[in-house]
Amino acid sequence: MKKVFSLIVLIIICFNLMMIVPQLKQNYIPGDLETSIQKSFFKRDELFDIYGLVTLIISSNEILDNNSQTVRLTDGRIVLPRPETNLKYQKEQLSFLAEHCIDNNIDFLYVNLPSQSGGDNELWAVGVPSWCDANANELLSYLTEEKINCLDLKEKFPSGIENGYFYYTDHHWTTLAGFEAAKEILDYCNYSLGYDFDLSLLSSDRYCYTKYNECWLGETGKKVSGTWAKVLDDFTFIEPNFETDVSYVVDSATINRRGEFSDCFIDKSVLEEAKNYYNAKSWHYSYLSSNYDYCELTNNYNVDGKNILLIKDSYSLVMAPFMLMPAKKIVMWDMRFNDNSIEEYINNNDIDIVIVAYTEGSSISKQNMFAFD
Repeated sequence: MKKVFSLIVLIIICFNLMMIVPQLKQNYIPGDLETSIQKSFFKRDELFDIYGLVTLIISSNEILDNNSQTVRLTDGRIVLPRPETNLKYQKEQLSFLAEHCIDNNIDFLYVNLPSQSGGDNELWAVGVPSWCDANANELLSYLTEEKINCLDLKEKFPSGIENGYFYYTDHHWTTLAGFEAAKEILDYCNYSLGYDFDLSLLSSDRYCYTKYNECWLGETGKKVSGTWAKVLDDFTFIEPNFETDVSYVVDSATINRRGEFSDCFIDKSVLEEAKNYYNAKSWHYSYLSSNYDYCELTNNYNVDGKNILLIKDSYSLVMAPFMLMPAKKIVMWDMRFNDNSIEEYINNNDIDIVIVAYTEGSSISKQNMFAFD
């Protein structure tokens, strides 16, 4: 059987060598020959599915790739374990930013967003070490001790698939989770910080929910192949059923839109791209299109509302548009791509509250996400 499989692979490789040259000219990415070759392979997606099927037979619940683990949990979620992290720098930088906000009469809030990988216990139970919760708990304990405002959403959004808050094949949380998180954060601002955000604007009965079943393969699934993932994820578009007037401006991407919520914030082109799930855009990014260095969301109906500076990761793409409904303006700042001075921005702009909202999995472990000074 192994000889037959090896012969088939050899034939495919030889055939690809004949086909790849003209395709390589078309797909060549300057400075990245490896990716260019991968894109040029004949029947690339089919070959990847074959790879996934073979890997599934060899290792049905765990893949090791470049020292990175991908693990299938008992409920079918494909997750990425998180390493133990030294958080000294993160703590110092959060203290610095909180103090700077206080000095400028601006409120500060740190929000811990739950990871799709779930509690550490879920991974340890299948023999895989992970420190996702442990890292977050250490950081939150420090903030509490320092009397810095913090909100932990982990218990509000349990990771099991049955709750509808997370995907099988993608590390992001769902639009439902983002919508509910917007309410939780603004509710905290009302009752703990003295704000008066109108949460009736986030009442569930004022929104339309359009669900598409088994329609997309998430980023983690694309990494390990559709055949290894064994499932496609559902996706739900959540849109206001009341009149809205919003603006979305991204200078670096030359985006400048004004109009209804859905027209400005949601890109439904993913519906046409869904036929080939490897080439299709991630459905998570149908909200706000991408992670940009800096962008502004404005509610033109609420000129007397509050201005929020949201220092974010990609989870906020399905959260910030809903947070805007009771607010005046949300400035989204991504530390991965924006090296401008936050200090200077806070000093020179009208901001009511600075919110750092980070996922307890990947974001907490990255020092560059905390380079606030």
